[in-house]
Amino acid sequence: MNIILIGTQGCGKGTQAIKLSEYFNIPTITMGEVLREEIEKGTALGKLAASYMNKGMLVPDDLVGSIIRKKLQRDEYGLGVILDGYPRNIVQAEEFDTYFQPDYAILLEISDEEAIKRVTGRRVCLKCGENFHTLYRPSKEPGRCDRCGTKLKVREDSTPEVVKTRLEVYHLQTEPLIGFYEKKGVFIRIDGERSISEVYEDIISKIKEHELRHQKTKQEVEIMAQGGARLAKVLARLRGIAKPGAETAELERRAQEWLKELGAEPAFLNYRAGRSGSPYPCSVCVSLNQEIVHGLSVPSRVLKSGDLVSLDFGAKYKGLYTDMAITFYLGRAPKEVKRLIKITYDSLRRAIRVVRPGNNLSDIGKTIESCVAKHKLGIVRDLVGHGVGYAVHEPPRVPNYDDPTLAKIPLEPGMCLAIEPMLTLGDFKIKTLEDGWTVVTKDGSLSAHAEVTVAVTEKGHRILTPFID
Repeated sequence: MNIILIGTQGCGKGTQAIKLSEYFNIPTITMGEVLREEIEKGTALGKLAASYMNKGMLVPDDLVGSIIRKKLQRDEYGLGVILDGYPRNIVQAEEFDTYFQPDYAILLEISDEEAIKRVTGRRVCLKCGENFHTLYRPSKEPGRCDRCGTKLKVREDSTPEVVKTRLEVYHLQTEPLIGFYEKKGVFIRIDGERSISEVYEDIISKIKEHELRHQKTKQEVEIMAQGGARLAKVLARLRGIAKPGAETAELERRAQEWLKELGAEPAFLNYRAGRSGSPYPCSVCVSLNQEIVHGLSVPSRVLKSGDLVSLDFGAKYKGLYTDMAITFYLGRAPKEVKRLIKITYDSLRRAIRVVRPGNNLSDIGKTIESCVAKHKLGIVRDLVGHGVGYAVHEPPRVPNYDDPTLAKIPLEPGMCLAIEPMLTLGDFKIKTLEDGWTVVTKDGSLSAHAEVTVAVTEKGHRILTPFID
């Protein structure tokens, strides 16, 4: 899950970022910390940023963007991230949008008067660094630090003059982000002039409400079923030509050709979400052996006997998306590989059985984990299933394990989910290769991946992308 927090100085972004980070178990990035980290490390980007900051100048948008992009390439942000303080203007947001799509852009809204009251009351001890507030955390002895007794000072960024200037900049540069993210359907407005707990509870509640907005009509589900049948037909044909000696580029060419013949188009081609910041260059993901997902079909690779192959494929048909994946072995599979593939499909089938009204989204992950646990296989945690339909990836997250941080979301008719267990013969930890897309097991163990798109119906479920045996 990716979250952007928007708001004026003093609105509580930092406090809520910490609480949301704990709830969703994802890290937080603040722009100030990122700049300081690069400068302290003495990197080329850090030195360039320091050259502007030392002159009292703002760091240029393109440089800030490069630093953020570099930060997001780390494996620790694979599951999601909370961004506090970035982007700050439309130029940054438009550039950021080329490689990062937030699930939610959350505005913590407070008045200018409230911002001034909150910020100008801040006090700091210059000797020990302890922070106080004249209203919300006053020192026991007015004007003196509780820890060392030193006289407290007004923070340099908290004088009335500085706060008013920053508010003017916010209204001019940052406030337009509201319209930018409203158009993308990810914007949430929160009344920030309440207690910390009330604001936090409202954020969680609004996220839950937002995740239920992606329900499809019966007509849309029918279109997705038609698209899913086309997708499955092409994937079955790709499975038929994926033999030892076949080239992955030929699979790519055929995938595009056959989809077009059926009136559909690739869902993944030119999709933007990878760490490289570049659009995904393929229609079909071909992942081999220790590669879990997003393996590239071009540049071409030659399939060989003994390869464990996963094909992940998505289609857009009449404006709606479906997604599916299969895994198979080229040649006579070793016993442990047969077991890996079998349990991957078994866990998927069992998970599908719990998709019905009255159950919760979390039941899917619980079912997969209970199926896999006794077989001592790794369940990839940093990659999950997802909603699908209006976009190839949309809320909610569909973990393949019992995730205690998952919002309690009831399964309701019209919800369309891509369920996709990803299992390994070793550990669950992953890493992304230098191409910015291919995700592999960190320990080099083999991985299997199976996926179908499923719709919740009034009486149960409907598989929209038929299984390929």
